[in-house]
Amino acid sequence: MKSKNFPGLAMTRALGDAIASKIGVISVPDIFELQIEDKHKILVIASDGIWEVLSNEEVMKIVGEYYEKSNPEKACEALIKKATAVWNKFGENIDDITVIVVFLNN
Repeated sequence: MKSKNFPGLAMTRALGDAIASKIGVISVPDIFELQIEDKHKILVIASDGIWEVLSNEEVMKIVGEYYEKSNPEKACEALIKKATAVWNKFGENIDDITVIVVFLNN
């Protein structure tokens, strides 16, 4: 808000924030359902700290290396390492980096 030192960053953690809602933060999430089928192999849930600096293709290339090894934890670590390296190229500010990797039918 102009001339105010709040609400700070507008992000999903601000849901329900009455002040942030006055400047455009909405509390209505986008929801969709997907029937998981045998062709679905990998699920990646990540914060914008991943998606702002890595493309879908880059994420899948990194995660795919760990799919055959059935090691989603190492896939998460690799994504965090890569995203952090890219953010560091931009300067000292790094967006929050959170990621969950699930290997389906593996």
